[in-house]
Amino acid sequence: MGEQRSHRVKSLDQSNLHSSDIWADVLEEIKKQLSFPSFNTWFKNTSAKYEGDSLIIYSPNNFSKEWLSTRYTSLITEALNKLTGDSKIQLKFQTDFNG
Repeated sequence: MGEQRSHRVKSLDQSNLHSSDIWADVLEEIKKQLSFPSFNTWFKNTSAKYEGDSLIIYSPNNFSKEWLSTRYTSLITEALNKLTGDSKIQLKFQTDFNG
């Protein structure tokens, strides 16, 4: 069998949502589009949690939070759209995460 990967669409309804799975898939999409150093610098230490109609992206510090918000929102949104089929998900960026 080939390396061909089917186009998966994940649902974001709260009954079957797994934020960490969705974020891991978003990161895989983003990794394809960025250099290794850029990905490791800005995305490696992030996590995300779905709340209501928003995906909250957690960064380890305020500088990386601002960088992601100002420079990578469209890339994250594109990847999220591709994976979920939902173009109405809002992104929110926060510093630190405690579970």
